Amino acid sequence: MGYCHTFNKSPRTYREKARKDYLAIVKRRRPGKKGYRKGNKQPLQYLQRNLKHIENMLDSLAGKDIPLSRKRLRQYWIIQTLFAQQSLMHKTKTQRCDDRIVSISQPHVRPIIRGKQNKAVEFGAKLSVSVTGDKIACVDELRWDAFHEAKD
Repeated sequence: MGYCHTFNKSPRTYREKARKDYLAIVKRRRPGKKGYRKGNKQPLQYLQRNLKHIENMLDSLAGKDIPLSRKRLRQYWIIQTLFAQQSLMHKTKTQRCDDRIVSISQPHVRPIIRGKQNKAVEFGAKLSVSVTGDKIACVDELRWDAFHEAKD
């Protein structure tokens, strides 16, 4: 989010340390189950620490305008939701979550599990199309979430 002029000092973020920890896991040939869990936990802890700093900074502005643009405020809300989802998945040791966010810039995009050979998961809108008697294609349903086509 960056340094704000209303505060004297920017908090420590450990960005370089987080990058180094991430590369240590990713560069391994096969990190194993423990390695993956550790590799998921560390960035969550760094993010939690940074979110606490931001919360404290915003709390100190009680009664004043928030010095974030609409875009940055939206990103902040999305990151909070993403963090909650990822920590829940880490605690419950699952890989699935309701309305899982996979992109901060496009939070409406959801993973759709297809089970195909080349790609197990696809991203993007899913649509249901029907053809009329005049051979005109009509879009029946267009959603970013996965849905079952059998009801059409």
